[in-house]
This record gives sequence, structure tokens and C-alpha cells, in this order.
Amino acid sequence: MSRIRNRKQKAVNAFILVVSLMFISCWDAGEELEATPSREFMKTADVVVAGRSTQGTIHVDANCGWTLSTSATWFSLSAVSGEGSGDVKVTMTANPSSVEDRSATVTLKSAEGIVTTLTVRQEKNEEIISVTPAELEFFADETGYQEFTVTANSSWTVTGAPSWVSLSATSGNGTGSVRVTVSENTSEDSRKPAVLTITGSGGTSATVTVRQSGRSALLTASPQNISASAITASYSFTVTGNVNWQISASDDWITAFTADSGTGRAEVTFFCRDNTSLSPRTGIIAVLSENQRQRVEITVTQQAGELPVVSALSMVELDEETAVLSSRVTSMFPILEYGICYGTAPNPTTTGQKVVAGRETPEDENFTVTLNGLTKGATYYARAYAVSAAGTVYGDELEFAALSRPSDGDNDRPQFVPRKTSRIH
Repeated sequence: MSRIRNRKQKAVNAFILVVSLMFISCWDAGEELEATPSREFMKTADVVVAGRSTQGTIHVDANCGWTLSTSATWFSLSAVSGEGSGDVKVTMTANPSSVEDRSATVTLKSAEGIVTTLTVRQEKNEEIISVTPAELEFFADETGYQEFTVTANSSWTVTGAPSWVSLSATSGNGTGSVRVTVSENTSEDSRKPAVLTITGSGGTSATVTVRQSGRSALLTASPQNISASAITASYSFTVTGNVNWQISASDDWITAFTADSGTGRAEVTFFCRDNTSLSPRTGIIAVLSENQRQRVEITVTQQAGELPVVSALSMVELDEETAVLSSRVTSMFPILEYGICYGTAPNPTTTGQKVVAGRETPEDENFTVTLNGLTKGATYYARAYAVSAAGTVYGDELEFAALSRPSDGDNDRPQFVPRKTSRIH
């Protein structure tokens, strides 16, 4: 029996030894085992402030590092982290409501993950600010006034009035009334509502919404058809309306409007540039209301341009080496160049031999050109020509030849024969 007892005692002693070694090993192994949540502590309390108060304090009692966080936007914290015990200031605006408290949650968290929460609550503001009615409706052309009444137990101010809203007062003390007038709305669209904010000295506020409707559009233009010359000139039309309007043109040859927008009645002048094309053209002037729901069109038809007109050549003087020729030119548009082209083949053009008489419209429309260096006995063909923005035109062709020089008592003269040809543009 004693042997059995000895064996059991030895087993127990061995077990105790193993457990002791394990305990010592764990104790030596990790200081981190000492950093358990049970060794940290944090505590704080809810914050409650009066409705007009703008300051509060969060007191943190802790033996560790910590952080604060919140999603609230109506107050701010003087610090969002700290070590050990300390105070954090809470800065807020006065509660704008005299009816309801407002509150938000703040989360306190330790470095090791301990989490606790507190509530920041601001009581309702004992200041009284109320407004009746809360909305005012105006017609587009309403010229009278409406008013709202402020019921208050403090001084107050009114802000937020746009340029089209006028107020009889922007501040007061206690209960009082404010007259509201609006300017005429010349648009078809309702105006963006104006929100007036009435704020008491203690921070309480109330709002009044001012609305104004758009008007039914009336828009006309006359005349609705305009006939224009091919040459640059000015024209006009009259717009009549009770809304804002604007003008646009379909083509850039309709230009230089004296007004491209306006309200009510107006006479508008514009220009049509030269039509150098040989075809008439049509453009549209559109008069549109501000939101483009109303549209009135004016059709502008411009006549076709015309080529210059060149008369047939006349022979002024002719000998075996020289010919003096004359012609006449008229043009709708300014002449860019005119003169005579000639050669020994029919239908001469400006790409061959030519004599330029001028590069602008002749004052009396007549011109004379001398052809020098002619070959004795040769036959020549000559045409007057003129160039304008509308194109190049040629006159009738003249055929001539210097056959001989006249002798004393001889009636022989150089011969020339006019011949008509079609114009080439």
C-alpha cells in the first residue's frame, strides 16, 4: 500500500510541477497578456445644454488613450483624441427651434477597442419666433403687397430676399408685420421661390416662402415678310409682347440687329449684306419668348445680284500700230477691275492680253483704252470687260485690222468690223 501511495504522490507532484512551469512560462511570455480590457477604464456622461447655449463640455475619465467621433454637423469638438482624463469643449449654434430638442451621439473609443457612447442634447430654445402665413403667392403682374406677421419674444431680422422682393422692414422687436411687394415677372416661367428667414437674437428661426407665377405669353412681330435689295441696306420690324424675348437669324447675311433681346414693344433694325449670287436667297428671323415656347418668324427674301453691264466697244482711232477704243460700264456692286482684252483669236479673255483701264468704278462710267504695238495688217479681236463681286462679264466683240497707212490724196482707211458675241461670265 505504501508503494502505491508513493507512486500516486509522485504523480501529483509531477503534475503540480508541470502546471507551475506552464504558469511561469505564460507569466514570462507576454506583457501583452497584462494589457487586457479589464485593466483599462473609461467613463463619461451625457451633455445637456440649454436651447440658447453655444458651449458644452464632455468630460472623459480614463487611464488610457482615446478618440471621439460623431456624424453630427450642428456642433464641433475642440479635440477628437486624448490620453487619460480631460475635457473636450463642444461648440454649437443656438437651437433654431422653440418646439423641439435636438441631440446627437458621440462615440468614445480606447486604443484597445473599448467603446462607449454619450449623447449631446440641446434643449428647445425658449425664444419664440413664429411666422404666419408661411407662404405668399403673387401673380406675374401683381403690383400690390401682401404681408406676414412675426410673433416673437425677442428682436429679429429678415434675410434672404432676392432683388425682385422688397420688404417694408428687415428687422423688428417682438410681434410685428412685414409688407412684401414684388416686381413684375416678364417671363413665362414662374420665379424660383424666395425663402425669407426670420432669425431671433437667440438663434431661433422661421421661414416664409414667396412665390410668383409666370405670365401667359403674348408675342407678335410685323411685318412678317420683308423684301430686300441685293445691295447692303437696312430694314426694320416691330416686336410686341408681354414677356421677355430674344432674336436669332438663320443666316449670317442677316446681321447687325439694334436689339437682340428685350421686353414689351420695340422696333428692331437690321442689315442684309450684299447678295453677290445671281440667285435670290431667303432667310428667317425668329423672335422667341424667353423659354422658347412662343415663336414668331419673319421671312426675309433678298433679290439676286447682277453682273456688271459693259457696252459694245467703239473705235475712236485706228492706224497700223495703234487702236483707241472706248466703252461704258455700269454695275450694281463696286467694280474691282475693268478694261479691254484683245488678241488675234476670237473671244479674247482676261487670261490673255489685256489693258486695265481701272480698278474701281469709273466716275462717269465711260472709259477709253489705247492698244499699242499692233502688227500691221493683222486682224484683232477685242472685248471690253468688267469684274465685280458678282463675277466677270465681257461686252460684244469688235474685229478690226490695220490694212495700210493712208497716203496723200488716198481715201484708204484701216478697216474694222464689229461682231457681236455672247457674254462670258
